[in-house]
Amino acid sequence: MSWVKWETILLPHEEGGLNITSLKCKNLALLCKWWWRFKTETNTLWVSVIRSIYGSNGGLVFGNGPARNPSASLWSFICDAGKHVDGLGIPFSSSFTRAIGNGADTMFWDDTWIGNVCFKERFNRLFRLSLDKAATVQEMVHNSNGGLPVGCSWAREPTGRTATELQELRGLIQPIKLVSEKQDGW
Repeated sequence: MSWVKWETILLPHEEGGLNITSLKCKNLALLCKWWWRFKTETNTLWVSVIRSIYGSNGGLVFGNGPARNPSASLWSFICDAGKHVDGLGIPFSSSFTRAIGNGADTMFWDDTWIGNVCFKERFNRLFRLSLDKAATVQEMVHNSNGGLPVGCSWAREPTGRTATELQELRGLIQPIKLVSEKQDGW
């Protein structure tokens, strides 16, 4: 019997290997595909079940596992797959971005729809002041003519750093044009 290193077997034919793909990488890719399915198949029964057990984000935000015993659940392995890929230097869990159509299915503060960070994290002071934490993009941007979000109401008037954040937020929202006939997507 001849012994060969596994790393050599994984190499392409041109480099002396057998061109066998890494099972670990294939498994991670298949587990991470569930993240995409969870985001895009919102009206399916299995997504409703996951949301009823683990919350509206299914435990997928930032690759965190579910609140229950994480070692006892297959879904926790799916949640951890995103964290593992993030650990490899690939920004997987933050790579999901909403494509805005009419803005009705995209959460203004919670979903990533401009840039690569959600507004809740990027403008955390404004988020804490906002009384509309569960508002959609449509509710906040509709008829705003690119200015201050119309539906936005504050616990107190933004001043200081929060006023600076508000100016930056206005600059990001200004070019947004909602298309009433088009649904939001990922």
